[in-house]
Amino acid sequence: MKKSNNKKTLAAVSVVLLSAFLCFAGPADSASGDSWIFSEIVTAYSGAAYPSVIEHANSLVSNYPDSIYCYKALLYKGESLCFLGRYAEAEPVLARASGSDDVDVQVQAFYWLGRTRLAMQKNVEAVDSFYRCCEISSQKKISKKSEHYYNMALYYAGETYFVSEEFDKCIPVFESVILRGDSYPVGAYSDSFTMLFKSYLAEKKYSSLISLYRKTPEMKSAPLADLYAELSLLASNAYEKTGDYRNAWGCCVKALSCADEAVSSEAFRTAYRISGPYEKQTGKSTSDVFESVSGKLSANPALLAEFWTRVATDCFENGDYENASRYFDKAESYDGEKKYVSLISLYRARLKGNTLDLIGKVDRNNELYADYEASFAEQYASVGDWPNCHNHGKNAYDSIDVALADENLSRKAAYYYAMGLLNCGKIMEAEKVLDGGKVKFKKDEPFFVGRQKILARIYSLSGREEKAIETYRSLDDDLNGEEIADYAKVLFSCGYLTSSKREGLRSRTDEGKYIAALSCFNLKEWKYAESLFSEYLRSNSKSNREYAVFYLGYCQYKLEKSSVCDTLENFSVNYPGHLLCYNAAIVCANSAIAMGDYEKAVRQSSLAMSLSRNSSEREHATLLTSSIYADSGDYERAVAILTPYLKDSSEFSIACRYQVALLYSRSGKIGESDRYFNEIHVRFSSSKYAEESTYRRAELFYTAEKYQNAIIRFDEYRKAYPKGNFYESAVFYSADCQRRTGNSRDAILSYELLLVEYPKSAYAYASSKALVQLYKEAGNVPKAKENCDRMLASAMNDEQKAEARSESKLLSGLAESGSNPKFALKNRYESLGKQKTRDGRIAGTELADYIWNTEGNLDEAVEVAERIYAEQIKKANVDVECLYAARNGIILAQADRQGGEYVSSANFFLAAAKYARQGGDDVLASRALYGAAEAFETAGKKGDARSVADKLVELYPNTEYAKSVRELIKR
Repeated sequence: MKKSNNKKTLAAVSVVLLSAFLCFAGPADSASGDSWIFSEIVTAYSGAAYPSVIEHANSLVSNYPDSIYCYKALLYKGESLCFLGRYAEAEPVLARASGSDDVDVQVQAFYWLGRTRLAMQKNVEAVDSFYRCCEISSQKKISKKSEHYYNMALYYAGETYFVSEEFDKCIPVFESVILRGDSYPVGAYSDSFTMLFKSYLAEKKYSSLISLYRKTPEMKSAPLADLYAELSLLASNAYEKTGDYRNAWGCCVKALSCADEAVSSEAFRTAYRISGPYEKQTGKSTSDVFESVSGKLSANPALLAEFWTRVATDCFENGDYENASRYFDKAESYDGEKKYVSLISLYRARLKGNTLDLIGKVDRNNELYADYEASFAEQYASVGDWPNCHNHGKNAYDSIDVALADENLSRKAAYYYAMGLLNCGKIMEAEKVLDGGKVKFKKDEPFFVGRQKILARIYSLSGREEKAIETYRSLDDDLNGEEIADYAKVLFSCGYLTSSKREGLRSRTDEGKYIAALSCFNLKEWKYAESLFSEYLRSNSKSNREYAVFYLGYCQYKLEKSSVCDTLENFSVNYPGHLLCYNAAIVCANSAIAMGDYEKAVRQSSLAMSLSRNSSEREHATLLTSSIYADSGDYERAVAILTPYLKDSSEFSIACRYQVALLYSRSGKIGESDRYFNEIHVRFSSSKYAEESTYRRAELFYTAEKYQNAIIRFDEYRKAYPKGNFYESAVFYSADCQRRTGNSRDAILSYELLLVEYPKSAYAYASSKALVQLYKEAGNVPKAKENCDRMLASAMNDEQKAEARSESKLLSGLAESGSNPKFALKNRYESLGKQKTRDGRIAGTELADYIWNTEGNLDEAVEVAERIYAEQIKKANVDVECLYAARNGIILAQADRQGGEYVSSANFFLAAAKYARQGGDDVLASRALYGAAEAFETAGKKGDARSVADKLVELYPNTEYAKSVRELIKR
């Protein structure tokens, strides 16, 4: 048996675009096919190789449906499908995973099932899933990691109610979230606040909103400063509704400083709207405030251009044409990018046109109404004002009589209405307008290509990626760079990595290059991925930069470049608090391990422990730190890292016990190692570590050459796990122990059992080879020849085949000549070093036995036995060779008996009995005790004879030797 290799443990790195957790495998090898596939799943998931996760999970579930990893594999698969946006496929997989008996798997499965259903707009089912997650979490004992899923399930239940516009239901949920804010990420906490405020407004609970706002301390530091600004804007609406314009105005002023243009712009607009009532209520002028705010925002002319454009359009809609014209002038002065030129031109044309009386007064019965609304929808779309695009598009679409209206106007109205719906999140409604609605689109007609592009986006967002790909492919020549990049994203989400790489590069956009780099990353084309991430980081693109830096570092790690630590340490400095900082430390640690820099490796793994965000990450970082100390040879510190976790009964605590047992084994502390393995076997028999721990106990003593103890433990394993993963190994090494301790009969039976039950076993060759030698030593040349043929049949390489043929030739010569095997036994004894080596002494024992029992050449047998026996009973050898010593002791005892040396003979018999008992051979021990009693009796030492006889009867009362010794004493 090979000793366990001191393999370096390289932890898989969690690199997940949205959220991830690291799954670290221990340093021990596993012989189980399902455990190997599961480790591949964890590694692929950690590298964000979601298509590979799905492939391996399918393989595990298909080939090992009863595996303990089955439900976890389904969970990984479901999460990966979610990350790829393949929600329709993810739903049944996660539903199946939720049937696990593992509470933590149930909690996570229901959480992701809720997220999937929310993405598919199955809001009722989504809420049910989130509440099921919370119900299990509150009723059953869950891990620290699962507490995170409980908290986030509560949050997403509230979000689901919010998007379903069930504001009365989401209010108590978000009130609970805010009370327990420390349990949530900053993003979820912030979103809960804003959704709660918006729900208060929707339910007209203005006093509740105002009360909570007043209790909320002003937040001036990022990122909560922007949150407070948005809350102030919402509070201004509540104050406005209650007629408190003084406080409404004050809240608007606070919101104007927000870095989020949408918030500051809306605050500017709201301030403008309430400026009149404010002045009336307070008697104070607002003009100075607007001027001062304009000065503060001078660095953002685009925001001011948008604000004054909106103010001007409001004046226009309210019939205040004079101020509308003046504010359009202001807007143009800030609109350096000419973003609003089309919209302003449209209004100026209407201000100067003959239809001036119709502006703002056109009703649905007017023949210009649909044209008027469609034009506004088009202009709002050009500036990204999607709510107004949606509203005006809907007005145009609803007012059209398809049978009478111009076809192009009908298509225009439907197109911009659908565009507004899509960008306002009403995906399925947008699809109904374009596909199956009252307006028909024809190929090669205006707006057909635009309609197809919108449908492609709809299919992608609703989880119908294959249909999206088909649509994008049909538009190939009509796609611009950004649209090709969107196409690449869909291909990537479906796992078409080669195609997504090609399309990402073809887009010639920064976003496309990033998708191409991700595709190369998942294809494990590390060098090309490194090059593309580097190019992307040299661009001006601001999105995904932090992820690109991390992926770049990971590519350098896979390429074994020394620059990896510099890259990822800079990542942690530039993006402190990023969710991948933990993973960066893990990768740095593994890189340092590969370079043999254990000091840096420990420093980085310890940093990962401090950066861990949940118990799962901390556990994995802890195991990695321990393994680094072990690889550096500091077993004491490796054990010390794990010691605090050895007290409870959690799965992680059991894993730590297992690792500690392995560490003690590697450091030579057999007793300590055996104690921990045995504790797992006895106390945690249902754990996934129980079987291997039971096997490792036997392996410990085999490696330490304590073969009798090893035999006992191999037998314990075989009884406990008759269909276990290590059963073949246990049978083989048990046979090897029996052979090494001189128990040839049992060794032959064990080897034969292995070859009968597992003819294709990896141990077939070694077992056949051992049987050849055992049968040769027993003088059974035909059986030796039979097993030599087995050797040849199971040989796995040319060297083994040559060895089998050579042995076969030797045996054939013996069989043909009818020669006595003494010659072969003697040659073996001499070739193995005679009494100077253990193998020589074993061979010599067989030789002495053969000579004594078949040739009657007493002197020659005694000469060999005496030399061997003297070495075998030495302290360094006797534990391993006790049974061989017993056999030689009996030969020497018989020789003295025949020579009349009865007392000496009795003493040899007694020594042989002691060694036989030590080796566990009761038959040999009882035979030796009888010989001692008979020799003492013949020597006239009646008292000694009776004492030995009593001992024989006490120890082996039902044997033939006990019966015979009773007769001897009677005589």
